[in-house]
Order: sequence, then C-alpha cells, then structure tokens
Amino acid sequence: WAYDTLGNKYYFVNNGRVNGWQYIDGYKYFFDQNGVVVRDLEPIMGKTGDYIIKLNKDMKTLTVYTRDGENGYIIPYKVFLTTVGDDTPIGTYKTYVKYRWKFMHDNIYCQFCARFYNGFLMHSLIYQDSPDSYHFEPGSYNEHGKRRSDGCVRLTAGDAAWLYNNCPTGTSITIYNDEWVMGPLDRPAIEWAIPMTQNYDPTDPAITGQSL
Repeated sequence: WAYDTLGNKYYFVNNGRVNGWQYIDGYKYFFDQNGVVVRDLEPIMGKTGDYIIKLNKDMKTLTVYTRDGENGYIIPYKVFLTTVGDDTPIGTYKTYVKYRWKFMHDNIYCQFCARFYNGFLMHSLIYQDSPDSYHFEPGSYNEHGKRRSDGCVRLTAGDAAWLYNNCPTGTSITIYNDEWVMGPLDRPAIEWAIPMTQNYDPTDPAITGQSL
C-alpha cells in the first residue's frame, strides 16, 4: 500500500499500480484508471440494496459493505465519519425501527434515525428547538469525529440520510474497537469548519437538493 500527499491510496504489485477490481487482504477493492482506491462505489456499482455496516468505534469510522456473490460482504462500498461516545455498545445488532425526525431530550432533535439496540440509534448531527433543517447546531458539525455523544452514532445529515434511505430495517451493524486499523477505506474527515452562525448542515439533502 502507498499514499500520495493528497491522501489517495494505491496498491502496488511488481512496482506498478493496480487498476480495476482487486482482491487484497480479504477485501475486494476497485481502483480507478490512475490506481486510486475508490472510496464510494455507488457510481461504479449503482445501489445494490444489499448492505451490512461495520463501525470502528476507536477510529469513529463507519464502513458500508456490499456482497461479492458467494464470497459474502467483502466489498467496501462507502465510508462515513461518525461521532460516538464512551457508552456506544460493542457487538453485532440489527436496525429495527426508523424515525424521519426524533425528539431526543431537552431541546434536541435529530433526523434520519435508525434504532439498533435499546436506546441507541444512528442519526444525524444535532438540531435545537425544532425538527427543522434550519435549526442546526453548528458545533456538532465542527466537532464531528470525536467522542461527544451519549452513545448514539452521529453522522452528517447527508450520510445519515443515505443510510436511512438505502439500508432497510434488519440491516446488520457491527461495532468494534481497533485502534490500529481504521478500516479498508481509511478514515474520512470534515474538510472545513462551518461558521458558528450557520444554522444548517451543508450536507443535508433538504439543503443540497441531492436525491439519496
């Protein structure tokens, strides 16, 4: 494996970059024509409708996998950054109920929610006072990727919406700890902070108009 200064990931065999589909270390990756690992396979594969989720709690990295036929779920399909908490449970669960918007506690609301264990959910970052896209708490965006939650798994609105719309109830989610290996697609990051006066998540499909 090798990286360039922009964080692009490559794999070399006999001093040459590989391209296309490659089985490496138990996973099936896709490399573009420049030899870069593709971290979002939706443009390549379309929506398969068949996914599992694995979350590295230590690295706050959630990877969506899709099936490679009888080989099982070994294709890393997408990767999302998360905010978790000390109480985020370790184990394998299945989502079993969804909420488009949900009152959490005090004056806090979240959208694109999927419950997977007891009181724990995957959901968007934080909104205050009203279930409305323009009541966003910008601090929850700027601190995304840290241990800030009470145990739920927070995602940007765009990432939470993708999971909500594409992973039906019954989807498996495995939460584990690995402080050394981020995951097959590594760890994404928030590219830049938003102003503390900004009242919306810039990834929210209600803002961007993006169809998920």
